[in-house]
Amino acid sequence: DISDIKRAETAMRLAHDELDQRVQERTTELARAYEGLSRSEAQLRLITDNVPALIAYVDRDFIIRFANKPFARYSKRSLDRIVGCHLRDVRGHQAYEESLPHSARALAGEIATNEGCRLSDDGELEYFRATRVPHFGDDGQVHGYFMIFLDMTEHEHREEQLRQAQ
Repeated sequence: DISDIKRAETAMRLAHDELDQRVQERTTELARAYEGLSRSEAQLRLITDNVPALIAYVDRDFIIRFANKPFARYSKRSLDRIVGCHLRDVRGHQAYEESLPHSARALAGEIATNEGCRLSDDGELEYFRATRVPHFGDDGQVHGYFMIFLDMTEHEHREEQLRQAQ
């Protein structure tokens, strides 16, 4: 009598079909979630790449985890040569050292803003305002900070023209 064997095979086939159905449903759910995430990431990239500011995210170890296209253009590097690199290697040793006190404040949980100027490649003074905003994780700890650099050169030139006019 093989009826017990046949019942066991049928039960096993049903269990296999049920498991296969569950895997298919879960795969579909994950694909939809990933598609939504990809869409959100694309929207975030579209926004940050078109804002007239240099934007980056730096973790506690000073590794750049995100940068927008204006940041890449300013750094004269492609995004894949920025993301994952140490801030010092991207900004240069001097700029990195000068920014350490402001970065330390951000990593201590404060918003840190500073203004400065630098010589451009063509010998002109460029003015900037840099703001570092701490990123607090769900655990309440600072995990890194967002850097937002604004080009203030045109603003400074207008103010100088106004002072001269007065």
